[in-house]
Amino acid sequence: MRKHKGYTLIELVIIIVILAIIGFIVVPKIAGYSESVLERDAKRLKAYLTFAQELSMTRDQPYGLCFNTSTKTFSVNKTDCSSSNIIKSPENRGEDLIVTLDSDISISPSGTTSVFFSKRGEPTPDGVTFTLTYGSNSKTIKVEPKTGFVYEQ
Repeated sequence: MRKHKGYTLIELVIIIVILAIIGFIVVPKIAGYSESVLERDAKRLKAYLTFAQELSMTRDQPYGLCFNTSTKTFSVNKTDCSSSNIIKSPENRGEDLIVTLDSDISISPSGTTSVFFSKRGEPTPDGVTFTLTYGSNSKTIKVEPKTGFVYEQ
C-alpha cells in the first residue's frame, strides 16, 4: 500500500477557489468602509442643512447649523449659535439636536462657523462650502447663494 504525502491538484484548486470567493466578499467591504462613513456623514449634513432651511421657510424665523470643528459636531439652532437656541431633536424630544460626525471625519466650513437661512430660504453667509474629509477621500457640500440649494459637488 502506498502512502500519499501532500494534496491532490483538485484539493488545491478547491482551496484556491474558496480563498478567492472570500477575498471578493471581504476586501471590497473593508476598502469601502471609509467611503461609506464619508458618504453617510455627507448625507446627514445635507439633510440637516435642508431641514434648517425648511424650518426657516415654514416658521418664518431664521434657523441654521452651528459648527464646532474641534468636537466634530454641529447643532441645529434657531436665530443664533447660543446653546439656549439649539432646537430639540425630532427623534428624541427631550434632547438638543446636536449631530456628532464620525471621529475620523474632519469638517471644514469655508470661512464660517455657522450658516443660517432666512424665511425665504436664503443662506447667510451668502453661499457656503463644506468639505468633509476621511483619510485621502473627501466630499464637498455646497449651499448656493440666494437660493440656498444644497448639493454635493
